[in-house]
Amino acid sequence: MSDEVKVVNDETNRQEQVPAHLESLLQKSSEGKSDVEEKALASLLANHGDTFSKDEWDLGLTHLA
Repeated sequence: MSDEVKVVNDETNRQEQVPAHLESLLQKSSEGKSDVEEKALASLLANHGDTFSKDEWDLGLTHLA
């Protein structure tokens, strides 16, 4: 899997890097949203991108309940 990132500029000209595996989520989630809302979502995904599953095999199982 590629480690490419999508770059989105916010109001302070800081660049937020959205991980490649979350680009489609950003695109689908930002439909009908304002630019400010889309940039906030991009920032959220960039800051917490490692908490999302990259594929079906990176989540494990546990015996704990």
